[in-house]
Amino acid sequence: MIFSKLQTRLIAMSGAMAAISLVLVACNGKNPGTPIQFGDICKNDKKNVEVVGFARLPPRIECTSSKCSMHFWGNAEAQGQWHWAQFSVGSSRNQMELPPAQFKNTDLKFRDDNGNVLGHNDKVKLTGYVTGPLTPNSNVTFCTISVTRAEQVK
Repeated sequence: MIFSKLQTRLIAMSGAMAAISLVLVACNGKNPGTPIQFGDICKNDKKNVEVVGFARLPPRIECTSSKCSMHFWGNAEAQGQWHWAQFSVGSSRNQMELPPAQFKNTDLKFRDDNGNVLGHNDKVKLTGYVTGPLTPNSNVTFCTISVTRAEQVK
């Protein structure tokens, strides 16, 4: 079978569009992470994971105009190990609202994948990319999850 130049270009373009579509699907935040236990977060450096924990504001907030971080704990009592959960700043799905300079626990507001507002001590499943541990040579080891999806856990 002989293809014209136009047919060859169309075939090549459709292949390229299929590849671009696959990349977009993989990068849209719907790509599930590997389910892990809270205690294994730092063992998954540079991996996309999903993990359940509890949202809390830290004593000192870590925000820029585009990113904001909260504490992510393994239990509702905020005992033991915590990690950073970093969100994009905004009021859309999977984003965290920028808290005021003088904040209280009720100022923690972030949205889940359905757009529902979540807050202080809500139990959530976060999906995102792990970096860390940030302090590998100290007694305190924590990592950061760059959140691509948040889901409320009942």
